[in-house]
Amino acid sequence: MVWVGGGVRRRRLRQRLRVILQLPSCRRVRGPEMAFFDVETSMPQRADQGYALLEFGAVLVCPRRLVEVASYATLVRPADPVSAVSAASVRCNGITRDAVSGAPPFRDVADAVYDLLNDSVMSRHLEHPSTES
Repeated sequence: MVWVGGGVRRRRLRQRLRVILQLPSCRRVRGPEMAFFDVETSMPQRADQGYALLEFGAVLVCPRRLVEVASYATLVRPADPVSAVSAASVRCNGITRDAVSGAPPFRDVADAVYDLLNDSVMSRHLEHPSTES
């Protein structure tokens, strides 16, 4: 943009804002929304022990307007919280046995997770725990 003066620049900015504000909402626009999600899991202590989901969170964003459309977050109770939530897990993510003992099992939240993520472009936050001592 060529600088002509403050008045011209402000008028152009106002015109652009009017256009942006008149864009249809994401629900009326064809195309998927973007889902940014993150999970927290247990830290297995034995070779025969798998990971257990402890928390799920997601934010659904309209890519045209860059606004939050929906969000969802829940703790998840593993099948066996006593063995799944070790001291290493608590150090890693701060989620305690007490915190997940009253949480719903995944089967109770699976439909909500599916409804949020279905037909969206997904992006997951991933951070590997440090393997250094």
